[in-house]
Amino acid sequence: LYAVVSGLAADANFLIDLAREEAQRYRLKYREPMPIEQLIVYICDIKQYYTQAGSSRPFGAAFLFAGYDSQNKYQLYSTDPSGNYAGWKATAIGTNNIAANAFLKQEYKETLTLKEGLSIALRALVKTMETTEPSAKKIELVVVSLIKPEEVRGDVRGKTLTEAEIEELIKENKLVSEKK
Repeated sequence: LYAVVSGLAADANFLIDLAREEAQRYRLKYREPMPIEQLIVYICDIKQYYTQAGSSRPFGAAFLFAGYDSQNKYQLYSTDPSGNYAGWKATAIGTNNIAANAFLKQEYKETLTLKEGLSIALRALVKTMETTEPSAKKIELVVVSLIKPEEVRGDVRGKTLTEAEIEELIKENKLVSEKK
């Protein structure tokens, strides 16, 4: 399971630690990984409780969770600070998420290749950045994939693209002007 955070880092770190502990408890009890949606519901229940508790403040962190499990295959969930969550094919959180989501809604198709998906993700990020010259140093892209798809319990890994790979994507998508 991979997570992206928008909001207060301290709140996010606390919630991620709780998620790790719950996932380990589940693994010890049932001897298999916790289903992703079940973990999302656990975290959102905690967030929702703190929204209503009178003696504490709500958590100020939104998450994007991406992962894979054998039952529901690839999954992407967003959570907001109030404890609401939703499953998506493509979505964005954080600053300028409305523009990014409008772009993703227009560009996303079920038949995208990995390269096309990376291109759309990069263009959505650049569209919402506060610069006209995107830099690979300010962009991070992770690909979640199944390492051994032929096995029932194949390993799921996230590969962070290198700066060189991101720079190549930026050039391929003509997102940077040619300097003379």
